[in-house]
Amino acid sequence: MKYACAFPSFRTIAVLVTLLFAGLTGQVHGDGQLVWSDEFDGESLNTNHWTFDIGNGPPGLSGWGNNELEYYTSRPENAYLTNGVLHIVARKELFSGQNYTSAKLKTAGLFSKRYGRFEFRARLPQGQGYWPALWLIPQDSFYGGWAASGEIDVMENRGSDPRTVLGTIHYGGKWPNNQHSQGPSFTFTGGDSVTDFHTYAVEWSTNFVKWYVDGQLYETQTSWWSSGGTYPAPFDQPFYIIMNLAVGGNFGGNPDTNTIFPGEMQIDYVRVYELVPTPVAPPILKVRFGFDEPPGSTTFPSDTNTGGTNVILQIANGVGANADYHGAEASGVGGAATASRALDFSSNGANQPGNPGPIASTTSSNLGFGTITNFVTTIWFKQNAVMASGASIGPRLFILGGGSPSDTGITNSVGLKFQTANQLYFQLNGITMPATFPTNLPADTWLFVAAVYDGTSVFLYEGTDTTPVSLVASVAAASPIDFGASGSLYLGNRQNRQRSFNGWIDDFRFYTGSGDLNFVESVRLQGVNPTPVSIAIQSLSNHSIRLIWPNGTLQASTNIMGIWDTITGATSPYTLTPTGQQHFHRVKLN
Repeated sequence: MKYACAFPSFRTIAVLVTLLFAGLTGQVHGDGQLVWSDEFDGESLNTNHWTFDIGNGPPGLSGWGNNELEYYTSRPENAYLTNGVLHIVARKELFSGQNYTSAKLKTAGLFSKRYGRFEFRARLPQGQGYWPALWLIPQDSFYGGWAASGEIDVMENRGSDPRTVLGTIHYGGKWPNNQHSQGPSFTFTGGDSVTDFHTYAVEWSTNFVKWYVDGQLYETQTSWWSSGGTYPAPFDQPFYIIMNLAVGGNFGGNPDTNTIFPGEMQIDYVRVYELVPTPVAPPILKVRFGFDEPPGSTTFPSDTNTGGTNVILQIANGVGANADYHGAEASGVGGAATASRALDFSSNGANQPGNPGPIASTTSSNLGFGTITNFVTTIWFKQNAVMASGASIGPRLFILGGGSPSDTGITNSVGLKFQTANQLYFQLNGITMPATFPTNLPADTWLFVAAVYDGTSVFLYEGTDTTPVSLVASVAAASPIDFGASGSLYLGNRQNRQRSFNGWIDDFRFYTGSGDLNFVESVRLQGVNPTPVSIAIQSLSNHSIRLIWPNGTLQASTNIMGIWDTITGATSPYTLTPTGQQHFHRVKLN
């Protein structure tokens, strides 16, 4: 597989090695190993774990940018341990020009982690003006100032509402161009409240953040962005822990005459676990067209070797006569490296949209997939000419649906089309998700587009033959598709043979089941090199494994998106003992 982002002149193959070790030592939560904790069992705070923020905020950020009223100290009056519990105490007292004091503890420079389960057992004070928070901040502002580099709020509470807690992510651009999630809150029932001990946690991985109270999942976020990088930025860097009890400020307002001081946030423990993904069934390929057959016919068969259904595409020209639009050798996304071919609609006039133009289509009972509640669909295309600037009558790339849908945006169909030269529309039933790019989508460049539907939202990813995928758009959509007993697939020209695509189309796929960024990236890599080198894996004693590959240089990463490092001196067979629950290996081919 070509992984040109890191190695423009090489082809590589990546394989995930997932190991669950029964003999691993250490405390385990669910399927994750404890990697850091503080049980607060000592007589004083562990200074190897915690340091303090002091004051009322940096210059120009009075009240820490939130108009808070407290002065944070490191005094034992504001933070102390007793009976295995950390007490963070807010007091009403005149101190360094402020009328209140409290404490703000952090692990900055001492502990930070990317991904995992961050868990706190805590009880909170009740009263107007109290603002307790457990949260995560990036160790380094890799993508720019707040909130371009992100923030994860594990738990926040307004002291005036002791029955409700919130979880939030902050992201986007540098303030004031920041954004935050608008997720649901958690509400205690049956007379319970934050004034009792409860366990607050987030589970954070490459493409989700999930919030829990006492083990109950109440919020999931999967969509975010950063002005400083591509998805999953900014939540792909190490974050450190903050615990504080603010007084007053923008979140819940200031204390009133009924607020009782002092007030305490008590923390029984903080624990951080390695998060081992729960195994889920991968998406199931339903239909794929590789377009690799040489000229000599007016049809294309689907690829059944990879498990897809058997379907025949009929190709027709602009007047409806059967015609041969098989591409020349090396015309496909794999190029000369794999001698791949593509569906060649590049003769369709000098500009887009062509009028009329060719189409590849089928109406087949084998496309009758019934009701689909989640899916992944992908396509490669390369324009021969850029669409006319400013037009809103762009060509269609594909439509797949039950029955014989007339165009994209029709009930029980999915489809992708150009709207303008720099805007794509992906449509699920009647729901349109626009993806707008800063410049016109280029000609003579292979572009890869994938749409993922998880039952509640659609996510659109884009990459090229030389760059990995990134999230470019998302939209809420609770809209299953009923393909019924038979369905249709149209590639290229629209149904009325107008607004035709001018270029090449390659490797169209449709899967049932919900994928993620890593799955979509693996499909992109398969398109670049559909016949990669394989790595054989053998399990050995003492939790070791042996990797065997025919040729090339072995590389490793803890994430499929990199950073990839060459393993010095690694020759096949190579034996190793992984240090974590998830490792990726690939072979770089010269």
